[in-house]
Amino acid sequence: MLTIVIVSYKSAEVLLKCQRELLSKGRYPVIVVDNASPDHSADRIAEAFPQVAVERLPRNIGYGGGANAGIRLAKTPYVLLLNPDLEATAEEIDALLAIAQNAGNEAAIYAPATRRKDQRDAPPQPAEWVLGAAMLFNVEAMREVGWFDEQYFLFYEEKDLCLRTLKAGKRILYCPSLCFPHLKGKSSPDSAAIDHLKQWHVGWSSQRYFQKHGLATGKRRPWRMLLQYGFRALTASSAEKRRKYRARVEGVWAFMQGQAATQDNGQPRGLIR
Repeated sequence: MLTIVIVSYKSAEVLLKCQRELLSKGRYPVIVVDNASPDHSADRIAEAFPQVAVERLPRNIGYGGGANAGIRLAKTPYVLLLNPDLEATAEEIDALLAIAQNAGNEAAIYAPATRRKDQRDAPPQPAEWVLGAAMLFNVEAMREVGWFDEQYFLFYEEKDLCLRTLKAGKRILYCPSLCFPHLKGKSSPDSAAIDHLKQWHVGWSSQRYFQKHGLATGKRRPWRMLLQYGFRALTASSAEKRRKYRARVEGVWAFMQGQAATQDNGQPRGLIR
């Protein structure tokens, strides 16, 4: 009835910590898509959970691309996309699936809360977009929409998918009575290089999203964003913030120059050595 898809990049440690109980129970088939992790994450996951299908990609194709690879392998009517650093119990997944089944084809995407709030009695509510950290898809309802746009490497891929879902006349339901806590920013180890990569793609992906959907107006125009980030890169109060905005400037500028999010060799742009 449901397949769980988890996209991993150097995430074995946090996945083994957060998802051990869920993966051990084996209530639902699980596909872990390893985005060419250089640290043997795929081997560690396969060894710890031999019942889990580990799909090893030859190169890192980003979150959306990795998610698509796992979704295409699933053979069930529902697919639950989870971040490695979410703590989701089998019981809460059962409850989320029950909401989707009871709704029929009312919605194409269902999402729990990822921060704990006392909303245990709150009903599902329509949403314009939900976090890509936890998304339950009605596969049949999504066929008309399609899946993630793989032109994005990081960021905005879930906003893009949610907007296309709404444009296709499908609904998105946010389910605040359920919570899959998200240990923010811990899916893969942080470093200066990773931070630069992420901020570069915030800049690039935002521009693709705005341009693609006709939203690049006013303050969202590329030149306005470039000037805004450039000003902050010069005046921000800390070196860390200045580095962040410089990386965003680079991402916006690359988009304006017609560069893709990845290089011809498949490596993501925005990497620093």
